[in-house]
Amino acid sequence: MYASTEGIVASVNSWDKPGAVGFHGPLLRLVTRSTISRIVRIDPITEEVVRDPKTGLCSECAPNEAGEAIGVFINENWEGYFGDEKATNKKFLRDVFRKGDTWLRTGDLLVRDSRGWLWFVDRLGDTFRWKGENISTTEVRDILLGFKQLEDANVYGVQIPGLDGMGRAGMAAIVFREEYKNPAVYEKDVLKNLSSYVKKALPQYSIPRFLRVYENFDGISTVTFKHRKVEVQNEGFDPSKVREKLYFYHDVEAYVRLTAGMYEKIVCKKAKL
Repeated sequence: MYASTEGIVASVNSWDKPGAVGFHGPLLRLVTRSTISRIVRIDPITEEVVRDPKTGLCSECAPNEAGEAIGVFINENWEGYFGDEKATNKKFLRDVFRKGDTWLRTGDLLVRDSRGWLWFVDRLGDTFRWKGENISTTEVRDILLGFKQLEDANVYGVQIPGLDGMGRAGMAAIVFREEYKNPAVYEKDVLKNLSSYVKKALPQYSIPRFLRVYENFDGISTVTFKHRKVEVQNEGFDPSKVREKLYFYHDVEAYVRLTAGMYEKIVCKKAKL
């Protein structure tokens, strides 16, 4: 099944289709209003809905095309997020398929296949593109945490100046377990072993190109223990702006210290990515 906390959308797989979160064929989409009746196109970089430049309206995704699930909103008396009017307003989409209509964003990426089966892809913001490939931050994080010396990880994509056409390069903020927190310890063997681990466990395009080592995630976690990504994405991988130690997956396929000189080589397109 699939449903949102706000209760505006819901979908149930009553047919035991393995992996699907529901079914919305053409007839069902026609007669239901309060369920996931539309999946709209979004910009993978800005994460905003794509609007037609002439009409200003949104467009529904084609079969097998991932997009954001939205639900028809009838009662705008919903109180939204307590004490955060800005966050509440960001949940609403207006003038979506016709002037005056209102829909609620779920923040979830779903796919509807050609037969009408619904498949959950990821949370919006938890996917980025690199060299033409879609990368799930959740999937990469889960694989990273299979490395026993890591306590926690937060995966996201960062832009590289001058390489916007390639998308975002993978970066992982990581916390080592207590006995490995000392740089003298993890720089000796642990980083080398981590390099070997990601090379075997991840496709080449999914390997985080950058590491940012934290003592803990207290400063980048919300009260619900979700990791903040926007702030660290904006800070990027410039060693002159980031106080934590940074490492780069070098062309020798090993994580090495990211120095100012190495940073210049990367932005000048002289380093292998």
